[in-house]
Amino acid sequence: VNITSWGAGPATINAGNSFGIKATNVGGIDISNLHLIGSGPTSTDSTGLYTNTQDGVGFYATQGIKQNNVSINNVSVAGFGQNGINFQGTTGQSGFNNISITNALLEKNQVAGLSVSGDYNNANRNANTNVYVGHVTAQNNYGRANRPNEGNSGNGIVLGQTNGAVIERCVQTGNGTSYVSTQAGSFGIWAWDSNKVTIQYSESYRNGTAG
Repeated sequence: VNITSWGAGPATINAGNSFGIKATNVGGIDISNLHLIGSGPTSTDSTGLYTNTQDGVGFYATQGIKQNNVSINNVSVAGFGQNGINFQGTTGQSGFNNISITNALLEKNQVAGLSVSGDYNNANRNANTNVYVGHVTAQNNYGRANRPNEGNSGNGIVLGQTNGAVIERCVQTGNGTSYVSTQAGSFGIWAWDSNKVTIQYSESYRNGTAG
């Protein structure tokens, strides 16, 4: 399945308070040449409130197996209350194999520009395999404001429960500047509970927290 633009230039999906593209328990999908816009702050004012509480592009696996082959290329995703792009396995070994995210601009989202993860309690390090992230800019993903006891947010790129990944030629800046929690931190690029992750030829600078 190809989700893309027709004619000259990228089409815009105005998601408002909802998600831009959502897919559950499917693979074999290519997304390209699109702008996705949520109702989050559209200026550099990181204290603005988000009425949007969704992911911009969300892929979810719930059946205890891996879904295969998802490609996202040449997209911009901004203004979503969760992640710009999110791959998440929610049950047992649910996850994804052969993920490619390239040439993306992910900005002004709250939790992360790009997040890949599995079932926190059961997936170990194998929910997601063969993940490639290249030429992605994640900037001004602010983190949660006014939630001092909440977990991690305000990340550029974060991979969790992933076995085999490359992140290269990416730029992360201005992330986490509204994050106030004392329970965790904000990061430009990082991985957790993962194996064989290479981060190379990338820049991470001027990221921080508000507290």
